[in-house]
Amino acid sequence: MRSWLLWLALLSGSSAARAGQAPSAPDVPFARIIYSSDIEGYLEPCGCGGVNEGGIARRATLVERLRAEVPSVVISGGNFGGVAEAVSSMLSALSRMRYDYVIPNSADLGILPTALDEAARLGLPAVPRSRPGAQVEPHQIQLGGLRIQLLAVGPIGPDEPTLCSGFAAEACDLLLVVAEPMPAAARDRLARALGDQGFTSVLLASASPRAAQWLQARGHCLVPELPDRGRALVLIDCWPASDAAGFRISVRREPVSAALAPDAEVQRIATEYYDARRRASARGDRTAAVSPGGPSPTPSKPWLDPRVAYAPAEACGSCHPRSYERWRGSRHARALQTLAAGDRVLPECLRCHSTPYALTGELPPPPYGAGDGVECAACHGDGVVHALTRRPRFVTRCAPAERCMECHTPQDSPAFGGSYFDRLSCSAGKDGEG
Repeated sequence: MRSWLLWLALLSGSSAARAGQAPSAPDVPFARIIYSSDIEGYLEPCGCGGVNEGGIARRATLVERLRAEVPSVVISGGNFGGVAEAVSSMLSALSRMRYDYVIPNSADLGILPTALDEAARLGLPAVPRSRPGAQVEPHQIQLGGLRIQLLAVGPIGPDEPTLCSGFAAEACDLLLVVAEPMPAAARDRLARALGDQGFTSVLLASASPRAAQWLQARGHCLVPELPDRGRALVLIDCWPASDAAGFRISVRREPVSAALAPDAEVQRIATEYYDARRRASARGDRTAAVSPGGPSPTPSKPWLDPRVAYAPAEACGSCHPRSYERWRGSRHARALQTLAAGDRVLPECLRCHSTPYALTGELPPPPYGAGDGVECAACHGDGVVHALTRRPRFVTRCAPAERCMECHTPQDSPAFGGSYFDRLSCSAGKDGEG
């Protein structure tokens, strides 16, 4: 993964930003901040789209290596996942990795209200988030002679102040602001407010939509685009200035590579978590399905009504035999078998890989067949009324791209595009079956 660096030379209390190359080998950082967030329930990479970076067991190995290189402070910004088991498992893993600070967000606390207490029980220093505009006392961190203030901010409404008061610029070399996920416009507003303060800050908050440029500067404030699903860490390295009058910082991503050896104890935590998720699948626990932002029983598919029986693919095949046979040989039909081969029969995966599970919450016992994967109803809508009336208006003949992208997200299908539609085996008009 290409790393982009942005350097700040801090001289006489002012900041000047410029793009640059990494320093030469003797110029080593004297302090490092390691930041992670937005694991979103993916304690291991799911493997969709051929993307295999991430995984908390590999992250543990990487954090230990990075910490050994430079005096470091390790911080988690939360957003652990949509179920209580994910939050609890992540806290246990962070304790094993010896994180210095953990900052659960409002979604984590909504899912597991005792998250702060559980962190304390595990010996993890937990930082509660303050309300925007409130008078707060930031956490003071001394790292390699650097004076850092850590400010954790709760959800910011459109009419709320963008900045908490209470931090003292004269006692701060670097301000870290950890904020909740927010719309891109709101994050930019907060970044500009921070950038106008006259001292250097780094804003750590995910935004939607994601920015095309992964690192931006707003005045004296740096805004990295946070990696999703734990696929990389954000490193903030502090370097001596050439004239010893200040220091410089670089912000970059460090991928959690698939080549990293997993930490055995953290791997055990992940394995126990996924064992519990598989048990949830077996009992048809659709409400346990994880998606970014919280629980989601199924993708948002208003054209499917889970309150009534849906027409399975076999029913469609009685009138559309050639389309049905082509579907049986497709990846859609084998989607559940693909999960089983990768030992990923989990609620968060089944909601897209199995139409029967998404609609009924029930999963047939293995071995899985073609009819257990992505069926006609997932793309064309429930065909019950269509089958009874023979009227085409009750189904969608050509599914729009937006429907496909309910599951083929940029994270899960990074190569998704027009060529996908050309390869659809059952596309309308190919066999004249209508």
